[in-house]
Amino acid sequence: VVLMSVTKETLSREVADLLGLPRLQRSGKAYHIVTTIVNAMLKALHRGERIQIEGFGIFYIRERPATRRLQYFFPYLKKKGLHWEIKAVAAKKYVVFQPAKPLLRSLNDKPQP
Repeated sequence: VVLMSVTKETLSREVADLLGLPRLQRSGKAYHIVTTIVNAMLKALHRGERIQIEGFGIFYIRERPATRRLQYFFPYLKKKGLHWEIKAVAAKKYVVFQPAKPLLRSLNDKPQP
């Protein structure tokens, strides 16, 4: 099963159809609208703000603290045997998406074409 991806271009075509823009204006204005929304969301996430879209879900930032982990490695191909080392893992930020209940219900109730 090959799944299609929704890109900014796809979203801009949907916006252009919704606004009823003529073909010549579709790529410029609609793409600018979609890009502006995505950039505003990115700026909000960089500031540490939550993005809540009603009926869709919430985007927010979490931070994984810096840790030290034991990892095994083979220092040389000639030597056989398992060696352990303590490796420092830097702190990392990542984006979390929490889907809204209406979105989950709509996905689980009936299959989308």
